[in-house]
Amino acid sequence: MKRALLLAAVVLAAGTARADLITLKDGRVIEGDVISDDGKVVKVKLRMGALTIEKDKIVSIEEKLTPEQEYAERLKKLDENDAKSQFELAEWAESVKLEKEAIRHFIAAATLDPEFKAASEELASRDWHLVSGEWQDPDTYYPGRGWVRFEGRWTHPLEYSWRLSQQIRKKMDERLASARAAAAREHNARERAVAARDAAGRAIVARTRERADTEAAIPDAEADVKGATRSRDRAERLVESAQFFYNQERLRAQRGEPNAAGQADLDLRQAKKSFALADFDLSQAERKVTDLEKRSAALSAAIDAAEAAEVKAEKDEKAAADAEAEALAGMHELEQMAAAAKGEEEKAKSEWEKAKPAK
Repeated sequence: MKRALLLAAVVLAAGTARADLITLKDGRVIEGDVISDDGKVVKVKLRMGALTIEKDKIVSIEEKLTPEQEYAERLKKLDENDAKSQFELAEWAESVKLEKEAIRHFIAAATLDPEFKAASEELASRDWHLVSGEWQDPDTYYPGRGWVRFEGRWTHPLEYSWRLSQQIRKKMDERLASARAAAAREHNARERAVAARDAAGRAIVARTRERADTEAAIPDAEADVKGATRSRDRAERLVESAQFFYNQERLRAQRGEPNAAGQADLDLRQAKKSFALADFDLSQAERKVTDLEKRSAALSAAIDAAEAAEVKAEKDEKAAADAEAEALAGMHELEQMAAAAKGEEEKAKSEWEKAKPAK
């Protein structure tokens, strides 16, 4: 009954897969399923689509059994009580990549004849195990013994513990490296803040000194303005006097009286020149006062900016110091955890080294 059910299942499976060999006149042989033939063209189903071939280009069409179909034929002829026949059918099934069928018949051969080493070796090579007279596949055998599926293979519990502790240690080392990098960044940030604070402090001192020197020069510059103003006023009075003398001498000259008009003209020119020079000196003195006042205002603004920068740098330094302290605390905690993980990994490795079978 069991064999009949097996045979029925194989026949049903085989019935769904056909194969035909189409030999063409140009010597090519095409393998596929003929799905239609109208006498003029033949349509063939291939793995990657369909192909239409003119009938007069075909030499022959030969039906080919699929591995499943051939297996079904061989199964009909099988002596199911003969271990050797079971083994031979298993080998053939393996050769055509019918692995499930191959294992089924290897088990049958080994069960029929426990001394049939070839069958047992084939099963063992596939990681099957004989337990209390029953062959078990890896997915049944290993879980029953506490083994764990790890990275695509069944792993002894102690090896699994070691491999897992390796991964944990690696993760801890990665986290520790990140924590150390973070602590270094925060340390650098604090140093930059300290440097910025010191630079701002130096700027405040330097600008304050410059402003003091500038403001100290303003009274002297203002005194120069007063002196230049007096000089210009004197020069202006001289111009007025020279102008009066010049006008008098020109009137005498116009009346034909003896005069000193020429000298008066020279004196007037010289007085005007002296006035121009005095006026220029006054403008320069006034400009100097203005420049000093502007310089003092600019230095005051620079001092305010430096003080603000110093306050900001102090805040940044405190924040960076707090962040660095936190990062260092986290780093030290991770160092302890990483050391513990290393110890666990070494312990697990030692236990596995002692327990694993010798090669």
